[in-house]
Amino acid sequence: MGGSGEHSEPTWCTTEVAETWEEIEGRHRRYSCLPAGPDCYWIFRGDKAGASLETKLERAFADYEVPQDKRRQYELEMIREFQRKAGLYLDREPDKDDVLEWLALMRHFGAPTRLVDWTYSFYVAVHFALANDLEGAVWSFNAAKVSRSGRVEQAIADAGGGERLRQLQQGFAGMDNVLTVRRQWDKLGDLAIASYLLLAEEPLPLVHVVNPFRLNRRLTIQQALFLISGDIRRPFVENLRHSYDHDEASLRADLHQIVLRPTRKERNRILRELRSMNIRTEVLFPDLSGFARALAQQPAYVDFY
Repeated sequence: MGGSGEHSEPTWCTTEVAETWEEIEGRHRRYSCLPAGPDCYWIFRGDKAGASLETKLERAFADYEVPQDKRRQYELEMIREFQRKAGLYLDREPDKDDVLEWLALMRHFGAPTRLVDWTYSFYVAVHFALANDLEGAVWSFNAAKVSRSGRVEQAIADAGGGERLRQLQQGFAGMDNVLTVRRQWDKLGDLAIASYLLLAEEPLPLVHVVNPFRLNRRLTIQQALFLISGDIRRPFVENLRHSYDHDEASLRADLHQIVLRPTRKERNRILRELRSMNIRTEVLFPDLSGFARALAQQPAYVDFY
């Protein structure tokens, strides 16, 4: 998680400031006291202070001035190129047609995709916001509205894509699945939706919660999930607005930005408190690169050495 962007305060979310560990804990209690349900599904994202809420693909297109009418072609070429060469570095490759697992794997290694990383854990998001910077931000989003597959399926049907989506669903349901486990408990609906969004000749502006069926270690440890953008010609936030039918008041009620502005001493304390929960870089990134990055944060934990 992380990014860069403009520093102007957005008008489509509520913004507040937390400066101490106690204030951060207070924000967490606000979300943890709300039981999950059809209308309550809070997820979180840690980012740099002032970073835009955007996909890495959106940022790459802007950096290299890719015209809108070329973006779908460029995205498919990037996925194809990753699939062709990933086997040089991987012990096991995803199924070629499991685009969700491929996109998640691309994000795992830093490639630009139409996915935005989120986590179910508020404190993991706090770590991502402050581990490498004195200031940061935590996005809190009630994703209940964009987690309903039926709502997306209806939007696709209204756009004339219902039959194509059914074909994709039937095709994925027929994949080799001897024990039928995936058919009963699966992510095949999400896979069909993601595939439709990638292939649609007329992109559909929306946001939807997705996750691959097979999770890697990092996704599991970080309690991660993704929001997928339907129309990559538009900014992620514009896709989100379409999911809310441009109801800004409802979107502001569901999307909060908590700007974290601790002192240097307080930031070290926050990182130590997170460490006591076993939330630290070498745990969240369980490989040698994660351990190496964690060494730069050792001064925050002088009491442990």
